[in-house]
Amino acid sequence: PDEELKIFESVAATHPAGIVVSPGRPDIFKDAIAKAIQEGIPVLCADSDSPGSRRVLFIGTDNYRAGLKSGKLMADVLHQHGRVLLLTIPGQFNLDERLRGVQDALKKYPYVTFYKVYDDRGDPRVAEQEVSQVLESKENVTGILCLEASGGPGAAKALARFEMSGKVPIVAMDANPETLDGISKGVIAATIAQKPYTMGFYGLRFLDDLHHNSVHEFTDWRTAPASPLPAILDTGTAVIDPKNVDDFRNALTAHGGA
Repeated sequence: PDEELKIFESVAATHPAGIVVSPGRPDIFKDAIAKAIQEGIPVLCADSDSPGSRRVLFIGTDNYRAGLKSGKLMADVLHQHGRVLLLTIPGQFNLDERLRGVQDALKKYPYVTFYKVYDDRGDPRVAEQEVSQVLESKENVTGILCLEASGGPGAAKALARFEMSGKVPIVAMDANPETLDGISKGVIAATIAQKPYTMGFYGLRFLDDLHHNSVHEFTDWRTAPASPLPAILDTGTAVIDPKNVDDFRNALTAHGGA
């Protein structure tokens, strides 16, 4: 996050027409975003928000709702009974929102409990190592829930090492190729797919609209009493499982992998 902030500040110093950023830690971005806005540079947050900042718009997944969906999916896969290991990156706002959603979702399933929350640092090798240690200790873990993209493939490799592929269901996050392969092979039960292409496409589209004042409610967004753009745009999610993974993969291939 600190390195990302430095990059943001160096880009803002060039006075671009606008910036789209996905802040790893929203608290440390508040001042930098405010400074950019004050200098007339519109800042949009994509994927991860900085809700206490002066950013013009957040475009991305409603991460709390994604967490609710992940938690319910995990409970369904476990037939409402089980002990879940969770992989995430604590302290990253969007993932913390997903965790909050999972926790709220599982309140409806008293027989689905957490074993432990692990920090995989966004690295599949770390996820593999952590899951392997749990499997080696023979802890009673019956499900693995991943709140970011690296966890699913890492957990799948750990299960393969212990010849347990498919025996402990994995609910992953995102539609990266390794995760889709895992679903096709029966190693990963399902994943929650986001829409990063949509985030990037409409993020730049909104910046272009601001730059050319396409929304004519006010003369200039900088002096307007309210932003001409929506404050939040939820790009939505989709569940991918063995029933639709081939259709999803074919659709991505047909559209250039977008």
